[in-house]
Amino acid sequence: SDDVWCTLVRPRTGEEFSLPLDETLTLGRSPECSVQLLGNPDISRRQATILCEEDSCVLCDLGSANGTRVHGRELDESESARLLFGEKFKLAGEPFFVKKAPASS
Repeated sequence: SDDVWCTLVRPRTGEEFSLPLDETLTLGRSPECSVQLLGNPDISRRQATILCEEDSCVLCDLGSANGTRVHGRELDESESARLLFGEKFKLAGEPFFVKKAPASS
């Protein structure tokens, strides 16, 4: 398929997660999340959602215990912020970024 995919990059562990475009995905420790982030107990079971679009992403905090930071600013619960590809954001203090490319296999 010629779907465009984006990739959530987790520098701390080297993990990469494929994100389809135009689909809202949940990020967190729970196995029910679209992207399960293990190994950091500060990340909430349901931390945030991310929506990748053609030219940027929208990150939204789900009322996480330790916060979601974009451009150095903590989001309020249910507040969303736009991110460009390559811009770092933090989930419970841990940095992540999204690149517009398929995940390295």
